[in-house]
Amino acid sequence: MNNQITIKKKIEIEGLGLHSGVTTKLILYPAPVDTGIIFKRIDLKNSESIEANWKNIVPASLCTKISNKKGEFVSTIEHFMFALYSLEITNLIIEINGPEIPILDGSAKIFIEEINKFGLILQNKKRKNISIRKSFEICDGSKFIKYQPTNKKFLEIDYTINYNDQFIKKQKFFKKCKRELQGYLQLQNILPSRRFRKNICYGSC
Repeated sequence: MNNQITIKKKIEIEGLGLHSGVTTKLILYPAPVDTGIIFKRIDLKNSESIEANWKNIVPASLCTKISNKKGEFVSTIEHFMFALYSLEITNLIIEINGPEIPILDGSAKIFIEEINKFGLILQNKKRKNISIRKSFEICDGSKFIKYQPTNKKFLEIDYTINYNDQFIKKQKFFKKCKRELQGYLQLQNILPSRRFRKNICYGSC
């Protein structure tokens, strides 16, 4: 799909924050074209919008955190944002009554299932896409992620982890993600993926 997408109706999702331990509720609202993904902290007086934009990412430990100019923030957004990406949702307003997105089962799966219960709306304006024009790499010690341009009509993910222990060891994942007619990506094998840290498991283990 090349057009922008929003949800059909209001959706409420509630759960516990992984790092904060605070129960929070998300209320998702349909949004007009060119709105983007907008968070609003309704637990804060006179709060301002927090746009889900890479420019608004701020330093955080073991999560992705975004903030506005007032310093109001929302953290642990990564699984929720992946759910929106996999459904190709481009316009959404999210009210949240706390500092952190609920962890739910530790993956994007429940977010996607809840949104799919209510359905999506294809809007009448083209989306803006980002194109990778040249290869680049981000490194942290021996860890790295590399992006490469392609002429193929799908996303390829080639991921390897290698831990020196008896449980995780070396694992490799390769996936070609083609767009489906329903308007979202073939990412079913990735949706239940959970984050982990050595000696700690997040979500249901």
